Order: sequence, then structure tokens, then C-alpha cells
Amino acid sequence: MTPTSTFVSESRRICEAASDAPWEHTNINSVHGPKTLVCSAYDAETEEEEARQDGDFKFIAHARTALPAALDIIEQQAKRIAELEQELTESRGLSMKMVGNSNVSSIDRHSQEPNP
Repeated sequence: MTPTSTFVSESRRICEAASDAPWEHTNINSVHGPKTLVCSAYDAETEEEEARQDGDFKFIAHARTALPAALDIIEQQAKRIAELEQELTESRGLSMKMVGNSNVSSIDRHSQEPNP
């Protein structure tokens, strides 16, 4: 397995083990899935702590949907890269074959020319 395929596989396993998506940040200190409370936190003691918790919960809820979508993109791009690498390999092989044939033809022509 490549590092990319290992990352995608492990990340998908984690996503599949989590509660169903989508998750929503419905109030200041919790995230809910369709049928469950995903996570909650104690009441923040300061406005700064409350803002940080709010940002954390928004991130958690967003990541539940965004990570699977990002994994799809990674897989599509990895597949396209593999296709392009294959095309490049085939193109290089064809180019080498053409260069080889033209060199042989050139040598053949020179060997058939009469010496002055």
C-alpha cells in the first residue's frame, strides 16, 4: 500500500465507525448527529473559552462530512495520477521505439551509400 492509500483506508475506517452524518453544531456546547449526541462540553467560564469551544464544535461537525468528501477527492486524484503515469510511460516507450527505429534507418542508409 502507498502512504496515500494507507491514509485513505484508515480514515475511512474511522469515519465508518463514527455516528451517522451529518453532524450539527446546534448550540454553544454540543454537536448532534441524526440520532445521537456526538459530543458536549462543560459551560465555558470566559468568553474566550466559549469562542474556542464554539470553533471546536463547528470544526467537529464540519469534519464529519468534509473528511469523507476529501477522501473521495484524494482517491479520484490518485487514480488520475496513476493513469497519467501509465500514459507517460507508454508515451516514453513509443518515443524510444521511434528514436531507435530512426537511428537504425539512418545507419542503414549510411551503410548503403557508396564510399567516395
